[in-house]
Amino acid sequence: MGEPNHTTSLTFARPLSLDDFTRREGVVITPLGPETFHIGDFLARSYKREWIISKERMEQHYRLVLGTSTGWACYKLQDASIPYSH
Repeated sequence: MGEPNHTTSLTFARPLSLDDFTRREGVVITPLGPETFHIGDFLARSYKREWIISKERMEQHYRLVLGTSTGWACYKLQDASIPYSH
């Protein structure tokens, strides 16, 4: 699932916690349907929707640009030729 396009823009995301897993029952509802997640995966958000990016994908393909004290941060996809998904 995830965003279907290639992009060079920033991604606004935060790690998902045990509390998130409990509240959301391990599922985020997206326009493409439900996406399951694991603790430590990332919740990404745009002005239109939310989606999941796996922890492994974040570690391999994104770099932190700007963090915040709220847990939300801006990440940049390191290689724009990689599809924007989890």
